[in-house]
Amino acid sequence: MAFTFGSPTSTVDSDDYVSSITTMSGRYDEQQQQQQQHVTISDHATRTVSKIASYFRQGFLCDVVFVCGHGHMKQRIAAHRLVVATLSDYFRAMFESNMLETKQREIVINDIDPDALEKLILYAYEGRLEIHQDNVTNVLRAAHLFNISEIVDSCCKYIEKQ
Repeated sequence: MAFTFGSPTSTVDSDDYVSSITTMSGRYDEQQQQQQQHVTISDHATRTVSKIASYFRQGFLCDVVFVCGHGHMKQRIAAHRLVVATLSDYFRAMFESNMLETKQREIVINDIDPDALEKLILYAYEGRLEIHQDNVTNVLRAAHLFNISEIVDSCCKYIEKQ
């Protein structure tokens, strides 16, 4: 099969045309690869997580507020859904399912100690959690509810040592 380009006397065989395009494309890809430079910044992840934690402390770009506590002792904890979802499959399911909480900005969590929830959320941002005699029971209870196994394990080890 032949295609006619320009004048009726100029023809190009379709197989030659496809081969020509492939060859040109191959050369272009080689040139592109030679011109590319891959950049890896060794502390990129650390700096990014640090910035996100800073945003959390400032309340900047937070898109969910957890309300917990009893009576007049209710506490509001603003956070980022994405970060909280990485903490726990419980929260991930809450945010991605058809649950009411998916669309709500404020989410009420009853029967959880506000300080324990705040510590768990802070753990999601900083990767650190202080466990001591005064909070281990509440942190364990919250970590168990939200299925945060590494915190449950850490609390259990702390209790065993006491």
